[in-house]
Amino acid sequence: GFYLNPNWHPMGTMRMANNKLEGICDSNLEVFDNPGLFLLSAAVFPTGSNHNPTCMVMALGQRLADYLLNPID
Repeated sequence: GFYLNPNWHPMGTMRMANNKLEGICDSNLEVFDNPGLFLLSAAVFPTGSNHNPTCMVMALGQRLADYLLNPID
């Protein structure tokens, strides 16, 4: 049978979401009630996976750097 091994990387403790009732930060990783405070870790993942999150965290870091250099208002 097909089995997905568990992932022992903590994820999802400070979820990103569309609003502060469902998560801590928005899709730009900015904390809802603290403008200028950004989160960058696997904690922002809305759900976990069975794979190491390092590559996705690196991609989020690149996206956040681009956003901070060119903010969208």
